[in-house]
Amino acid sequence: MESWSLMASGSYPSDLSDREWALLEPLLPGAKPGGRPRSVNLRRILNGVFYLLRTGCAWRYVPREYGPWSTVYHYFCRWRRSGTWEGLHAARRERVRREAGREPTPSAAIIASQSVKTTEQGGPHGDDGGKKVNGRKRHIRVDTLGLLLKVVVHPANLQDREGAKLVLAGLPRRFPRLRHLWADQSSGLPAAALWSPPTASSSGSRCQRLSNPYREGGWSSARWRGPVATAA
Repeated sequence: MESWSLMASGSYPSDLSDREWALLEPLLPGAKPGGRPRSVNLRRILNGVFYLLRTGCAWRYVPREYGPWSTVYHYFCRWRRSGTWEGLHAARRERVRREAGREPTPSAAIIASQSVKTTEQGGPHGDDGGKKVNGRKRHIRVDTLGLLLKVVVHPANLQDREGAKLVLAGLPRRFPRLRHLWADQSSGLPAAALWSPPTASSSGSRCQRLSNPYREGGWSSARWRGPVATAA
């Protein structure tokens, strides 16, 4: 009965609350100057995207309450190309860090990778021989609160050392305070040499490798002289 009433009223659990909308609205791009007044309700667009992400449905199955699916898809792609989604996420991440008593940008980060199975149709995929998984691999970079800093998705057959280059690209420019980096045992400290842009402020940075605590006693660490070290 509850789900029926939600559908009948046009409201879904993934929809933004008034408070959430008030936080996001100022961060959205304004209408183009000199053109016709915007007729699209951006709150409905966001709700449509969040519905799709939460339910996993196809674009054509987005409920009509959010407007034509093609319009929702258009704004999703448009904001992806313009960096709007990344900007929304960065603003929320910095707010959460401030509320937790932290600086807006992190001084430490963690990177890891995970291979997941996919179907053989649609999108790039590959075989991760070590994990016996045919599909895609995602490299992520998070801060010590677990807040996402960056994610890169690619075929599973790409080596972790190569994936590290992608997920760590632009690190000094976006997060100038970063001085410490943790990686799991499979990454290996030698991978730190893969990414070493010359920055004067990077002296004394540290790379730590997270070992399997049940095999090797937990953390292992090494001092890294030079730029922020990488692994993965």
